[in-house]
Amino acid sequence: MRMRNSDVKNKRMSPKKAAALLSALLLFVYFIAAEITLQVMLVPSFMEKLDSFSDFTDKGYSEMIYTDDIVGNREEALTETQSWLQEKGVKLYGIRTEDDLLLIGAAFEQEDSSAPWALMLHGYTGWKEELYQHAYVFYQQGYSVLVPDLRAQGQSEGKYIGLGWADRDDLLEWLAAIERLAPGSEVVLYGQSMGGSAAVMLAADERLPENVKAAVSDSAFCDPRELFRRKLKDWTGLSDLGLINAAGLCFRLQGGYDLRDASALKHAPDCRVPVLFIHGSEDVMVPASDMDRLYEACGSEKQRLLIEGAGHVQAAEKDPKTYYETIFSFLDNYL
Repeated sequence: MRMRNSDVKNKRMSPKKAAALLSALLLFVYFIAAEITLQVMLVPSFMEKLDSFSDFTDKGYSEMIYTDDIVGNREEALTETQSWLQEKGVKLYGIRTEDDLLLIGAAFEQEDSSAPWALMLHGYTGWKEELYQHAYVFYQQGYSVLVPDLRAQGQSEGKYIGLGWADRDDLLEWLAAIERLAPGSEVVLYGQSMGGSAAVMLAADERLPENVKAAVSDSAFCDPRELFRRKLKDWTGLSDLGLINAAGLCFRLQGGYDLRDASALKHAPDCRVPVLFIHGSEDVMVPASDMDRLYEACGSEKQRLLIEGAGHVQAAEKDPKTYYETIFSFLDNYL
């Protein structure tokens, strides 16, 4: 039996339906791309599967400054730190978060139980050991030091990196741990890069204990969405095309936090303790203008230090004398 032309026409998809189907398909592909973008940004286990963790690390290191003075100062600091660690040892503590994650931190305690404490916060995809050279200097200045691995990084459990915002509850638990170890001790916050942003957001939290007296924020970024857009272009050559915002929506739907809230710039006006902002003039990862924006937005007492010739989190290695003298002079005003 021969099919009539009218039957063939009826079985053809109308242009309107075809366009709707194509739009739905493109939208599906777009959100798959957004989900992959989310995983690459915030899930270390996924980064490792794609080798993006090592790729991003290598690209980050390639943007550092490697002048003779920076390299020499770093080698000297690491040598001194290693000798101190061999003598002092590393004492590990663990805490359980409200969502039942085990977080691990290293403590270096003074014999004097009345010594002030420094809570040190590492950067994006970092780990506590990166801050041991700074812990050594603080310890030499009479501070006890606690350096935790933030969630999903180092030895700490978790799927998603907290970008400082989701870390606040964890950090309040670490502050409570310090209080249990040394009741009544004064505490200062010190953070680098993402840890610097976390220090600002924690300093702005209304639940911040009264014994936290000041914060040091080194190489902090204003907003992670800005950072991801910038590095997506720099490292892959791809334009954002709204993927970062779409990834943020995917993350919010999955029960995570809102990336818009993980903005140190948004929370800086609510800072409750004095903040020292530090940055390197040659920082390619996070431009020095981020420090200026955070400084202007900060609602508490504040100070800033720009180290000429330093790259990302390299201010201490470029000019250790100015770096540490400024930090301890600032902190001494509030302890």
